[in-house]
Amino acid sequence: MEPLIALSLAGNILQFIHTTRQLISTTRDIVDKGRKKEHLELELIARDLQERADRITVPVPASSATGEDGNDQSLLHLGTQCKSIATELLAVLEKLKLRKGGNRWDSFLQVLKTEWKSSEIDALRQRLERIAEAVNARFTESQQRKVLVRLDELHVENLRLEMSRASDIVDLKTKFDRLFDGINKRGKNDSDGGRLAQIMYEASSTGLQYCAEQVILETIRFDRLEDRYANISAAHRSTLKWLFGDPEGGQRQLSSATFVQWLESDDDLYWVSGRPGSGKSTLMKFLYTEPRTQAYLKTWANGDQVISAEYFFCKPTNRRNIILRHANCNVMLGNAGKNVLQKSQEGLLRSIVYQILRKRPDLIQTLFPELWRLCNSPKDWESREPVLRAKAALLLDLSGLLGTLSRTCQLLTHSKTRFCFFLDGLDEYEGNSGDVIKLIGELRNLPSVKICVSSRPWNEFEEAYGKRSTAKLYMQDFNGQDISGYIYDVFSNDEYYQELEDKDTQGRALVEEIVDAAKGVFLWVVLVVRSFQEGLRNGDSIQLLKERLRTLPRDLNGYFERILFHDVDDFYRREAARMFFVTLEAKENLPLLAYWYLGEAIPAERRPMTMQQTNKRVKDIKRRLIASCKGLLEPHYQSPDILEDPLPSAILFNEKVDFLHRTVRDYLELPGTEILIRRWIPRDFDPHEAICKALFCQVKTSPCEPEYFGPISRLQSIFLYHTSKSPKRSAELENLEPQMRGMVDSYERRKKETTGQTSGLDADSQLTTAGRSRDAQTTLAIPSFVPKPEDTSPSDTGPPKGRSLSLFKRLASKLGRKKG
Repeated sequence: MEPLIALSLAGNILQFIHTTRQLISTTRDIVDKGRKKEHLELELIARDLQERADRITVPVPASSATGEDGNDQSLLHLGTQCKSIATELLAVLEKLKLRKGGNRWDSFLQVLKTEWKSSEIDALRQRLERIAEAVNARFTESQQRKVLVRLDELHVENLRLEMSRASDIVDLKTKFDRLFDGINKRGKNDSDGGRLAQIMYEASSTGLQYCAEQVILETIRFDRLEDRYANISAAHRSTLKWLFGDPEGGQRQLSSATFVQWLESDDDLYWVSGRPGSGKSTLMKFLYTEPRTQAYLKTWANGDQVISAEYFFCKPTNRRNIILRHANCNVMLGNAGKNVLQKSQEGLLRSIVYQILRKRPDLIQTLFPELWRLCNSPKDWESREPVLRAKAALLLDLSGLLGTLSRTCQLLTHSKTRFCFFLDGLDEYEGNSGDVIKLIGELRNLPSVKICVSSRPWNEFEEAYGKRSTAKLYMQDFNGQDISGYIYDVFSNDEYYQELEDKDTQGRALVEEIVDAAKGVFLWVVLVVRSFQEGLRNGDSIQLLKERLRTLPRDLNGYFERILFHDVDDFYRREAARMFFVTLEAKENLPLLAYWYLGEAIPAERRPMTMQQTNKRVKDIKRRLIASCKGLLEPHYQSPDILEDPLPSAILFNEKVDFLHRTVRDYLELPGTEILIRRWIPRDFDPHEAICKALFCQVKTSPCEPEYFGPISRLQSIFLYHTSKSPKRSAELENLEPQMRGMVDSYERRKKETTGQTSGLDADSQLTTAGRSRDAQTTLAIPSFVPKPEDTSPSDTGPPKGRSLSLFKRLASKLGRKKG
């Protein structure tokens, strides 16, 4: 049983016993001494008894009661006994109500003496004492430890969800420490019994409230919500100073369009635009994390609190088709796309609601009353899951989310709160641009909201946002100084450039030529500088670099074409094509190690790698990515999930491969480019099958130690997705599927045996609109969906089995988000 539910039930039972003792004492005074004043007290106690009895809700899962341990079964039985006693007592008290007319007091006294004999009172008292002793006996040191472990889990989950309950959970744990200390010291002394029972009930109720908040917040959150944000490059040092009016930070000031003025004003929208690759997303990420943004927003807020939220659209991939040429047929492959919610209106709204509520979780109960009721009802919790998912799905559609966000803003506006949203990449929205423009318009109508948006300068966005010169900027008009600073910084740290004899006389002219040629496209500059560094290693002079510059294409697509069809060695083209098509088709960014296995033969036997072998393969595949793709594909480190991805497993799973920039994907998806690259690989190459085989090999060669298992179940989920998408469905692929399930099941059993947890998502899970899979919720020990397996037996005397809390705390301190 969920430890906090068990504790809440125990607190209710003890409070009921305390109230019943008061009832017995009062009725004895009435019977023995005939005191009339106790009659009124008796009525008050009766009402209190009714309330206490109503609180005793016995949580017996319909199909899992036999799975409870002995202590849980005992507590459930004690709760049932108390309900039975309450029914008997309340029936007696009903008869004791004073009737109108006659000598009401004498009648009352006579009924009381008839209904409640001294021997029966003594028997009831003894029965209550036995129940109280049994409840107290249940809370051994081992059982108390379970509650404290549960609070540690709440604390870690609070960090993972980035909720604002950290100090509240610490305070709650302190309260529990004092409670258990009081219980352990009380012994036979019952003078504090009622007070301790009340504390027990209140503290466990608060803990269950935090559990419910986390369940509902997790339901709103969608998988890989922050991948796009994490993959955007941070601003290079000393860049973007011009945005805040720094006279040394840009080639010209924002003049009437000064961004600071917008932050401090009541104007509700600012538009950041610019050419592809000019740094719009980097600027938006900088704005969201920059402390000065919040400082200037405080002027606008005029003493109110400001809550900021961000959303970074991710370009859809399901508009493309890959033609596979088999021996006798052509097959069109569609792609369901990566992170569908990340490119939809629902994804935007869910992200904003999630970010607001993790900062104000106290609103969750008000905004989602039905979900809250389901999460706080301890009865029939197994059958509640499909109901909760169905209700959540209704609440998380477009209209439901808009309504929720509107109510959220209205509620918080009354409590002196304002909002600023940073929404990047409107041009990456999947669907009609007019739809997302309309959605932004609806957000602008919310109370106390201002919005900063970014997009490419498409006609639709120019029409909607480009007419106001004081509330827009084009990146290429202001980033020239940033580009110069970036080039100087790279060259100043390049040992070959520093050795050039003519760097002082011609270096500045070279930089100016690069800036002029770039036309504000920062990505183009990054590619040029990389090319120059290769030339410097080959002994090029500045004059030769200038000549090299004049031969380079001036547009990004032209540059990508040069890289692919000029710079990539013929020998590496087959591997480059495999990597490109796999990355284009992957359900989500794949682990770096999976790319090592592309084209490798599947091992006949399981051969776990040592960490030395793993490190060697990681280094090898990084070099192969550079040789084959020339920087157009890059590994990005993704911070481990502190619950699902143990830190030692990060080298296996947390370096993910993605395109250097969205424009690379755009170029590769051009029909002409795709057809040319496909010539580099066999006609029947199936990227889905290649992904399945690579993931299978990675799982089959993973180390045997549980701390390295990481999110292996997630790899299985990706494997199954691509199995279903493969047009070939070869016999070999069919045979791999049961083997993959068997390996992952084996990993999960081993991990659960040694750590008490699983590695994340259920093997067959596909995330629904309601949130994560059932296994993930069980892993988080969420009481609202399923009963949590107990970590210890009643006889345990050693440390409880379960998650390593010291590891969680270390991870939590290291991996906490830096965003505000």
